[in-house]
Amino acid sequence: MSVYHIENGGLVKIAETINDWVPSDGSQAVAWHRVGFEEVEENEGAFTWYEASELVDDAPQLDAYLFAFAVEAGSDLSRWVVLVRDSLPEFLLVMKMLEPLLTRANYLQVEAEIQRRMGEQAPQRKYLTPG
Repeated sequence: MSVYHIENGGLVKIAETINDWVPSDGSQAVAWHRVGFEEVEENEGAFTWYEASELVDDAPQLDAYLFAFAVEAGSDLSRWVVLVRDSLPEFLLVMKMLEPLLTRANYLQVEAEIQRRMGEQAPQRKYLTPG
């Protein structure tokens, strides 16, 4: 899970993995609640949004950030984390960046539901966008 934040209007990688910053029990997934972040919203197939709820001594690198977005890439595993400081312009920029992933995930869910209702198995798509 590479870690990014916003600088000068763009994403900048700040760590190779979130485990470089946060003590881990060895698992791939970070227990966000353990580092002071609570889940706000999960958008299956797109991203999970976390908000800082408290400062934690185990992860002082995260003190500057208000939000974390664990971004998925077509699987249940998060591939990237985008951290957002207490900045409305940064927050809105990240939301704008994530919107296509949410649109794609919603499209695939609707397509799967249509196929289910028709009594067919949803086809496996090889492309990333509706079409």
